[in-house]
Amino acid sequence: MPDAIPQLGRFRLLNRLGEGAQATVWLAHDPLLDREVAVKLLKSAAEAVAVDEWLHEARAVSRLTHPNIVPVFEADSQGGRSYLVFEYVSGGTLSQRLRAGPRPAAAEAVTLLLGVLDGLTAAHAAGIVHRDLKPSNILLDARGKVRVMDFGIAARVSNDAHVSSRVVGTPGYISPEAARGAAAHPQMDVFAAAVMLAEMLSSQRLNHDSDPWRAVQRVQTTDLVLPSGLPGDVDDALRAIVQRGLSREASARWPSAVAMRDALAAWLRPEAQPDADAQDAPVLDFLLRRMRHKSDFPALSDAIVRIQRLTQSEHESLASLSNEILKDVALTQKLLRLVNTAAYRHTGGGGISTVSRAVALIGFAGIRNLALSLVLLERMENKGHAQRLREDFLRSLMAASVARELCLNEREAEEAFLGAMLHHLGRTLTEFYFPEEAETVRRLVSAAEDGAPLTEAAASAQVLGMSFEALGLGVARQWGLPDSLQRAMRRPGGEIPAKRIEDAGERQRWVARAANEMADLILHTPPEQAHAKVRALAQRHARALGIGVERVEQAADIARQR
Repeated sequence: MPDAIPQLGRFRLLNRLGEGAQATVWLAHDPLLDREVAVKLLKSAAEAVAVDEWLHEARAVSRLTHPNIVPVFEADSQGGRSYLVFEYVSGGTLSQRLRAGPRPAAAEAVTLLLGVLDGLTAAHAAGIVHRDLKPSNILLDARGKVRVMDFGIAARVSNDAHVSSRVVGTPGYISPEAARGAAAHPQMDVFAAAVMLAEMLSSQRLNHDSDPWRAVQRVQTTDLVLPSGLPGDVDDALRAIVQRGLSREASARWPSAVAMRDALAAWLRPEAQPDADAQDAPVLDFLLRRMRHKSDFPALSDAIVRIQRLTQSEHESLASLSNEILKDVALTQKLLRLVNTAAYRHTGGGGISTVSRAVALIGFAGIRNLALSLVLLERMENKGHAQRLREDFLRSLMAASVARELCLNEREAEEAFLGAMLHHLGRTLTEFYFPEEAETVRRLVSAAEDGAPLTEAAASAQVLGMSFEALGLGVARQWGLPDSLQRAMRRPGGEIPAKRIEDAGERQRWVARAANEMADLILHTPPEQAHAKVRALAQRHARALGIGVERVEQAADIARQR
């Protein structure tokens, strides 16, 4: 072995473990402490700058003490050859584990990355950024525990955004800002960690190219996206966590390794959700189990096409994307459900009740993935059922549009839109997941019994064991939707108030009720009778909502045109 040195100081080299561009790693024996160690020997052709980097690594890593970081024992030189002595970790690298297969289950992949993020958190707290995080720099010990190694190009964190450096890192894992030569920042490691998790979940390289510099250029100009067709254990919440870590803009990425770690830990061990009322539990539990094993609400294909176009544009705003999402009931519900999971609530500052905030949190690439995961109405085999769902979705959208127009306060308009859209969530859920029961409810409502037909609430309670409203609220609680939206979903009873409702939350409930009554009236009234009935409804609700009758009629006209 021409490059082999049988002895380095007191360390006896046993066999070669691996080799890189600048160094060779050996298994060695330390006779002083009678233990095996890993010795990283710089090649004789290495430049002086490389030797300086090595000394920097020794100083940096020697200060790090953490169970997920491979410690440096000492650094020295012999015959002009510099070397570092590390703890020897048997078990191989994550790269070797992934090549050998099989693909780790989602829970295992997340558990592995939690160890990586724990190690990074300790390094970042000491002001050190790894900058070359990749599967070959992650060791797995005999028990499968993760150990981060090779801080060979680690850099001190810089708060000066104008300090530039040469491009360092491995193509395929380097972050966009590192590829531009930006100053070291912990979010560079967050990006690389997200790439590794994406590759563990998909068994595919995310940014691989035979020409390394093409990969470096690509990461600066193209969003990295999780592949489609992932296994069933990779749910939307996990996809969104990974996708946020892959954000091209650092401002849209997880702000720290701690934040990403907390989100993944919450996904792995979700908080227990509050139970529904005792009398609601059996049917609600049955629905939730069916929802877990059946696809999400189908989306309208034209809406998905528009959303895909918007998310791929470099010039569209969050507002334009939010407005497009609001046109599709399925995507709106799925997005709200996702951002109110435990993994996102703490990063969003509590419950998220508007689509614009949700879009800002998820990012364009995350929205694109979410949209692609929905089944399209046109692909449903039962065309009659698809048509019924389409009518229900369009009715919800019309009610939501009316509600938005009824709000004088722009800040309340989006919550009003969503409150009205979700007002009949239980009915929509039943229509999709229990179509036969939904049909039975319709028959009971339309059939006169002793001259008096059943109300929808009574009929749904008779068929399902709970009303549509109670069912929708139970699911909303399980989804973690904010209290403000849950409150708006409760239909206010009794007479319409004779004067303006001052409480904003209570007013939202009456806006949702008025908007849904208006949508039903518009859709089910012959055109020649619609104007008079719309005006009568406007006169009943206008005073309570604090707006004029003309404003209510105008809201109906705008919604009808849309």
